[in-house]
Amino acid sequence: MIRGVRSLGRLDRTTVTLRPETHVFQGYRAGYRATQMEVRVAASGKPAEVVVICDERM
Repeated sequence: MIRGVRSLGRLDRTTVTLRPETHVFQGYRAGYRATQMEVRVAASGKPAEVVVICDERM
């Protein structure tokens, strides 16, 4: 999920175009602790890859 933008559902990889601002990416996986990361998108920024992995078992 990209908070405030949209839920991406279950996926391995996708491409999303985002407005210049700070976005919060959240990942969920059964049996693992949810994780989130904040990414700042600059107006003149180049395309970037964001990887969200839930790897901490509960």
